[in-house]
Amino acid sequence: MSPTPAPRPSRIIRAGGALVWRPLNEGGGKGSDQENQPLSENQIEVLIVHRPRYDDWSWPKGKSEPGEHILSAAVREVEEETGLPIRLECPLLTQRYRLGSGQTKEVYYWIGRAEVAPGALLTRPPVARASSREIDEVRWVKATRARKLLTRRGDRRLLDDLISKLHNQQLETRTVILTRHGKAQSRDRWDGPDHERPLNRVGATQSLDLVELFSSYGINQLASSPYRRCLTTLAPYQGLAELAIEELPQLGEDEAAENPAQVSATLSELIAKPGEPTVVCFHRPTQKDLVAALEEAADTPTRRTLKNQAEELKTAEMLVAHIAYPNGKPQIISVEKHRPRKLV
Repeated sequence: MSPTPAPRPSRIIRAGGALVWRPLNEGGGKGSDQENQPLSENQIEVLIVHRPRYDDWSWPKGKSEPGEHILSAAVREVEEETGLPIRLECPLLTQRYRLGSGQTKEVYYWIGRAEVAPGALLTRPPVARASSREIDEVRWVKATRARKLLTRRGDRRLLDDLISKLHNQQLETRTVILTRHGKAQSRDRWDGPDHERPLNRVGATQSLDLVELFSSYGINQLASSPYRRCLTTLAPYQGLAELAIEELPQLGEDEAAENPAQVSATLSELIAKPGEPTVVCFHRPTQKDLVAALEEAADTPTRRTLKNQAEELKTAEMLVAHIAYPNGKPQIISVEKHRPRKLV
């Protein structure tokens, strides 16, 4: 009998990282204080790491572990390499390059902030610090200094992407996530009132898998339709983060059918001002009206992306909007779509 061949390595290796920044002036650029956000390179510092194995300076990053979502990988790797827990904000350029093994490495980057709500930290497992053989120095430096220290041209392009957002008053953003509720028990098999229809086993698993995704964005505010299947989708994160859920009756499936305009109005009001990273859990029939509110606030290129990304979300899938407030008005500058591991 011939020996079983060894499994072939994946052709694509996925990794995640972040460009973590902080304001130099203590009075500005903190949290969601849009009026005092930094406007020049001299007003911020960025976090870079030195890798002795390669003798280079780069952004903190690392490969995702088997079964780990790329969002979780980015947050975990930054904390391993720098000791700082972070939350992800707007995505940046993705780097792709060929390795000596013939595999392609894709590194996904986000803007990162080392300001994470206590509740979000409660939802994360402990992270062990990387050894000094992997990372032997971590530095906060001004952007001009970082540009000189960064070894790779691709890393300098990422810095340019971040600085461009700074100059356009888009560095400070608010994250708002629209999440369709998890897989619910079939209507045909449920005899009770529809608003009490529960998640099935798949939906319960999805609600657990969503915890790490919400945590990666540092979610600190939860809003939802008052229907049981929506509230239960948020329940695992709510319990771990010790947060309350704001119930919005106008997002209920029956209520929204009677007055769809109130669905868009509710979301428009929610995103009108800077605030905490927020999740809104909704029903499939209300998605069109929720997305309409996002489209109204999106810039032109993001509106096109939003139309492509906002095809009907599957159960527990997330549409993530990153909102800047230049001149005090909401402007959606980027959208992402992510899914938990168990998706139906």
